[in-house]
Amino acid sequence: MPDGDQTTAPLFPREETTFSDGSKRGGLSVRARGVAREVGIVSGLPVVDLVFRTFDSELEVVFNKRDGDSVGTGDVLFEVSGAAAPILSAERTALNFLGRLSGISSRAAVWVARVREISDSCALLDTRKTTPSWRRLEKYAVRAGGATNHRGDLSSGVMIKDNHADLLRRSGAGSVAAWVETIRRESRDAFLQVEVDDREEFLAARACPIDSILLDNFSIEDLEWAVSKNEEDVEGWPEKVPTLEASGGIRLENVGEVAATGVDRISVGALTHSARWLDVSLETSAVE
Repeated sequence: MPDGDQTTAPLFPREETTFSDGSKRGGLSVRARGVAREVGIVSGLPVVDLVFRTFDSELEVVFNKRDGDSVGTGDVLFEVSGAAAPILSAERTALNFLGRLSGISSRAAVWVARVREISDSCALLDTRKTTPSWRRLEKYAVRAGGATNHRGDLSSGVMIKDNHADLLRRSGAGSVAAWVETIRRESRDAFLQVEVDDREEFLAARACPIDSILLDNFSIEDLEWAVSKNEEDVEGWPEKVPTLEASGGIRLENVGEVAATGVDRISVGALTHSARWLDVSLETSAVE
């Protein structure tokens, strides 16, 4: 509100004001409740608290739920009390955070449940496909829904992706072993993952001292092959067995089938980029 809340400010003044009909208004205090309008997993309540207190540090926010809790239609998530004006002005901002983050948590929980029907050991991960400036919040919401975070940024892990590989090959540096050796010289202890698109690329990556191989858009048959091949004792391969991560073309309808192949991890950008908001509203419950 760069020029103030031009609806709330004149209707709910802090000081007593006489309206055109002769009524007097000022210093009104209220209580309001944040209510879930559908079933889901809540996350973002600490942000709600921060938003309200940013508008007015004297507002009191009490939580009836904790992030990660299951909620049903009509459940009261939080109560806020204090001056009417800042509550009304902060309402939409607070609900925007809560609805967006709870939507991500709710979606993540559904995906995790589907994977757990098949495997207790396969981890479900998000990606960096997040809303600009919201990454930490959205990845937090993923965790609240029971899923796991992939790397948070380009500084927190090495991932040699298809475009890296394509440009390196075009420039004449076509050996994945050479790329890995270069990375290891610069970042010896960093988590190092290589993305592969087919069986040939998998075999080349598996011969390198890396932590993880990302199997991009592999068919179920090729995933099963990679899982089997990964455990083989092949001469010249490192003793350390890299984790296998499936990604690309994964939907809720087939994620169980992917988990059944025996991969260690499944990464899904849809946890964040395709999550719809959880419907949450603010209802005034008392005037003081």
